[in-house]
Amino acid sequence: MTRWSAAPAPAETILAYLRAGYPAHDIFADYPSLPIDGIDAVIRWAEATYGAEWRTSEEAAAGR
Repeated sequence: MTRWSAAPAPAETILAYLRAGYPAHDIFADYPSLPIDGIDAVIRWAEATYGAEWRTSEEAAAGR
């Protein structure tokens, strides 16, 4: 995934990167405006929203 805009990334977009197995440095390269704690914040949000199995949750995959 490559993004060319400097606009902030929605949490669901970062979640998709994480679920696809992208390392943090690739995510930060595509979203340079993402705060340094942005990935950790998305992980915390995903755990609160989808539960501990957020990486494999069908709900998370469907964006619900």
